[in-house]
Amino acid sequence: AGLGVASQQVDVSALAAAIDREEITATLSALLGGWGDQEDATVIQVVFLNDRREPVGDPLAIGSVTARDRGNRTSLLPRASSQKAP
Repeated sequence: AGLGVASQQVDVSALAAAIDREEITATLSALLGGWGDQEDATVIQVVFLNDRREPVGDPLAIGSVTARDRGNRTSLLPRASSQKAP
């Protein structure tokens, strides 16, 4: 088993005033799954950064789908989480 890492940056500076007023909700969603009865694992996490590229607030994360969740079948299941953007 290996570890894979991906990264994406999204510039939300145009929304700074609305974020400061707590008017913006961040939503993370994905189809997560695995192969047969294998306990494959995927975690996706969003880390919010300020203008100095320092982490702020709590990370937003969605986690693994277990083999049991999938009925020991190869499949993808929806996972989602939302929170106010810090």
